[in-house]
Amino acid sequence: MTSEELQSKTINCLRFPLTAGVVLAHTVSDRDWLKEYIPHIDYTLLSGTDIYNLMRILLSDFIPRAVTVPCFFVFSGFLFFYKGKVWNRNIYFGKIKSRTKTLVIPYLLWNIIPLALAALFAFMRFDGSLSELMSKLQENGIFTIFWNYSCDGSVSYPYNIPMWYVRDLIVAAFCSPLVYYFVKYAKLIGVVILGVSYVLLTGMGIWFPLVMFFFTLGAWLAVHGKNMVVESRKGKWFWFCCLIVTLILSVYCLGTDKFGYIFALCNVSGSITMINIASRLIERGRVAIHPFLTQTSFFIYAVHGGILWKCNQALNILFDSTGIPVLTLKYFLAPAVCVCICVGVYWVAGKTVPKLLSILTGSR
Repeated sequence: MTSEELQSKTINCLRFPLTAGVVLAHTVSDRDWLKEYIPHIDYTLLSGTDIYNLMRILLSDFIPRAVTVPCFFVFSGFLFFYKGKVWNRNIYFGKIKSRTKTLVIPYLLWNIIPLALAALFAFMRFDGSLSELMSKLQENGIFTIFWNYSCDGSVSYPYNIPMWYVRDLIVAAFCSPLVYYFVKYAKLIGVVILGVSYVLLTGMGIWFPLVMFFFTLGAWLAVHGKNMVVESRKGKWFWFCCLIVTLILSVYCLGTDKFGYIFALCNVSGSITMINIASRLIERGRVAIHPFLTQTSFFIYAVHGGILWKCNQALNILFDSTGIPVLTLKYFLAPAVCVCICVGVYWVAGKTVPKLLSILTGSR
């Protein structure tokens, strides 16, 4: 297997497990409470509850945030400029035309559809929730559903919250000439400076969009003809050790001024380590993802929010025990059932309304 083939297989094989990681990340609804709880754990007297909550904060906050979205942005930047050593107006508008189909139209639809369904269900409940929804839209403006319908500190989200990733990717695509000339002339030193800026500004609590660094990193790899897998293996033990150390320190420093700096480093080391580990497993024949599952990734990403919420509700009814074994079972079962439902719906849609599914997923 050539390095080019391994690179392509690594990107394709990672899409489904990374998307499943996003679903796992969204399984925890009491993240703010956990962030208050974790710093006060007595590690000399770990209880079952402490271990359960540590597991949740690691698997549904730290590890997914350190790996999933950074990797997706690196892949997006790389594929946008893949073999793009030449840049001109025709190439730019050709890529924008392509991204309109694969990103913009699905993004608009996947914010409009959940809003329409929410309005329909609110109307059917006759409890005044429809009036509340319409009042909020009237007050903030209908177009906020595509940009800043809800906010968390300095970060804003569209109506379909997970779609913030696609929103930022659309912005990056429109700004791609700036990215191209930056990585072409600033080269690696420019990317390093951008990475340092990302760590420092994030540590200081200044919002630094993930897309700015990780999309640019992927662009640098593509524009300068670098192989993602080969580059990830340079200093592999350093990045692996950095990931482990920063994950541990993130737990200890949660809620302190140091957390932002540490976790920004965790994002960088996590994305590089994930690409390295995945490529090793694929190269040795230890991992193989069915192409059908890869195709479902965007669909799962777009629809999992409401389905996951219903899965959690159903499991809480079925298992009303508050014992740690039952809570752990529900924690893993909810995202697994959610992903299975999403894959099933995708399969049925592919058989019954393939053209509509193609539009909704950007022909992926």
